[in-house]
Amino acid sequence: MTDVPALELEGWAARYATSGLRLAVLPLHSIRDGRCTCGGAACKSPGKHPLTRHGKDDASTELTQVTMWWERWPWANIGIRPPAGVIVLDVDPRNGGDTALERLTRQHGLLPPTLTARTGSGGQHIWVTYTGQARGQLCRGVDVKSVRGYVVAPPSLHASGERYEWQVVMHPARAPRWVRRLLAPPSLPVHRSPSTGGGDCDAGLIRTVANAPEGSRNQILYWAACRAHERGSPPALLAELLAAAMNAGLSESEARQTIQSAVRRSQVGAV
Repeated sequence: MTDVPALELEGWAARYATSGLRLAVLPLHSIRDGRCTCGGAACKSPGKHPLTRHGKDDASTELTQVTMWWERWPWANIGIRPPAGVIVLDVDPRNGGDTALERLTRQHGLLPPTLTARTGSGGQHIWVTYTGQARGQLCRGVDVKSVRGYVVAPPSLHASGERYEWQVVMHPARAPRWVRRLLAPPSLPVHRSPSTGGGDCDAGLIRTVANAPEGSRNQILYWAACRAHERGSPPALLAELLAAAMNAGLSESEARQTIQSAVRRSQVGAV
């Protein structure tokens, strides 16, 4: 494990906030004695969740605010909320992200040199510019982080005991065409269910899922999938709910699991 003085964490946070990109930062819990500083024995996001009340919405580029945070929590990990027009490809080897991305680059071409960090788990955060809405995943094991979320930044401490570190330091390059094509969310055409004639109701379910606020997206998708099952689970409607959930920010795997869970529970009459 590489030791980083607390003063250096504050310095990095200030550097991000005052850089040319004006990166909005927020303090995160860290790792102490192998556990998250939140003290929760069952913490599901050790060293990665915010210390502030409103989480990512508190992220700031104001140097005074950033300094106050790290004076209060000098050991805090650093989160960065990507600016509008920039996304981060979060490559997770544990979920096969490295091999899936390598397969894509063999097929379509290499990613351009760009701002890149090595994560504490051995993955990568690849920063690229991209405008418009995007899917929650580029491919299996590669999540897409945008201004709607945040990423953990160097030199934060990972639960593994390793620190995040920059591999390539430069301004983010533009996402290549093939990445932009894969990132573009599917369109959401509205089909009338032939069995129920409930086109307007279907459109309402799709719209509700697409506009679901962060923190309740899974719950709303689950509810909508249950309602879809009541109408006979039209494949077109379920596909549109999946697309709407990904458009709202859920990963494809997470959205599929939620829909499948709703359908299974509906089938046993537990809705």
